[in-house]
Amino acid sequence: MNGTSFRRIARARSAVAVLAVAGLLAGACSKSDGGSSPSANTSPASAGTYKEGFVNGGDATGTPVKGGQLTMAVYAETPSLDPAVTPGTGYVGGTEMAAIFDVLIRFDPTTGKYEPQMAKSLTPNADYTDWTLGLRDNVTFSDGTKLDANAVKTSLERIAKKGRAGWPISQNVASMTVTDPLTLDIKLNKSLPAFPYALAYSPGLITSPNADQQGDAYGRKPIGAGPYTVEKYAPGEEIVLKARDDYWGGRPNIDTLRFVPITGDKAKLDALDSGTVNLAFLGEPTGVHSAFTGGRPGFLTLSNEGQALLVNMAPGRPTADPKVRQAIAYAIDPNVINQRVNEGAGLPTKAMYGPTSRYYSQSVTGLPYDPAKAKQLLDEAKAGGYDGKLKLVSSSSPMRSNMALAVQALLEKVGFTVDTDVTGTTADQTRKVNIEKNFDISTSGPAYREQEPYMEITKTLLSGSAQNASNYKSPQMDALLKQLGEAKNTDEVKAKLGEIQNLINTDQPIIGLATIPEMLAWNKNVKGVEMSITSTMLLNKAWIEK
Repeated sequence: MNGTSFRRIARARSAVAVLAVAGLLAGACSKSDGGSSPSANTSPASAGTYKEGFVNGGDATGTPVKGGQLTMAVYAETPSLDPAVTPGTGYVGGTEMAAIFDVLIRFDPTTGKYEPQMAKSLTPNADYTDWTLGLRDNVTFSDGTKLDANAVKTSLERIAKKGRAGWPISQNVASMTVTDPLTLDIKLNKSLPAFPYALAYSPGLITSPNADQQGDAYGRKPIGAGPYTVEKYAPGEEIVLKARDDYWGGRPNIDTLRFVPITGDKAKLDALDSGTVNLAFLGEPTGVHSAFTGGRPGFLTLSNEGQALLVNMAPGRPTADPKVRQAIAYAIDPNVINQRVNEGAGLPTKAMYGPTSRYYSQSVTGLPYDPAKAKQLLDEAKAGGYDGKLKLVSSSSPMRSNMALAVQALLEKVGFTVDTDVTGTTADQTRKVNIEKNFDISTSGPAYREQEPYMEITKTLLSGSAQNASNYKSPQMDALLKQLGEAKNTDEVKAKLGEIQNLINTDQPIIGLATIPEMLAWNKNVKGVEMSITSTMLLNKAWIEK
């Protein structure tokens, strides 16, 4: 079936969506942060419903068992296993690449602290401008090459130069000096207490010194220092990893890891029940709510702006006009979308950090739902020559496509004409938004976690960041982000986030819809899973009970 046919299907489905949402729209007429339709009162989820961390015995221990295969249903397929190409997160590639490369530093969500993993130590000076990275002396890449300070320096320089996830290094590091074979001195250009995040994120996935010599082939069968090596990489089908005997931490318990793409949380839960998979990434509030309340073990994370609209501010797009962006923001009622898309299982809010976050402030929230204001701003834009048309890009996944159609109905209610493209996979949507940039709005949430707001927010809002899909350029925002990075405690962070929220309310590069629960869910016989940042798992100590 060709793309035109898909788009016809999207338009047909959108007509149905308009009818389905109409009843909800009727009640959505008063003002509040994130809307105030009466339907919100029937939600099965509230700020107290979910709790972050291991749930339902997900951290149960026992005697490790050797052998076997663990199969995981992923959220989206990984376009490349090179961390300089794919920013590794729980959504895309993070767990797979952590198994291949390991990480220098691990964030322990149970203690809230950064712990050495492949590194031996990471020590700052008094003002957090100089960090000393110490390495273990028994770490090798899977080809036998020693992982030393020169290898780490080369890898960090590589991802800073060419990686979408390299900004924590390129934007913050002034210099790196190898002081001995197992020590790297990293001088920053600012005080940055959050710097360990960088080495727990994609830059901490150390690529082999000859990575660039292999070209694109490195992304299909990379050489890493992690507990597993690539046996098979078949995009759209599966990734198969085999355990290393010579891994520095000892041979992993599980012999084989297999990662398969399954679309939709219902299908993933069915696969868990049947034993087709042992573990799954659930990213839809309905699926998470079902698994969590049903007693399934796992690890639950609350993702701020896990549902949101990216707005393309590039010159020449209709959304480059601030009036158009403001009109879109006022037209959107997150409560309607939560009912239509999440069956009430999400936590609707337009705030960057929602009510479940320690950074939330009732005094500084997102723009309210105000369709009258939206119509006024849209009419003013049309008076200036705007034709009222928008291109909305989504994927065909159940949650994303339903979100797109609900957003379309809300926008058309105030006078926009929306061309909605819900074709392709999540990876296809990422390509359209991040590479081709042929969209006005997209159902792509930045998914801010709690660990380090500076690191989480900067990648999507800093001018020139490769992950800034909104094409947002604001010297004022850049200055605020720098100040956020220098914050020393929660109160300082919260105060600076309030200033950032106010600027977002004016500029609207991203329109929040909901904090949503994410869950890495597994069967009861899966044990020993360790977590790090961005819902990435470390599986070298995991095992499957017989």
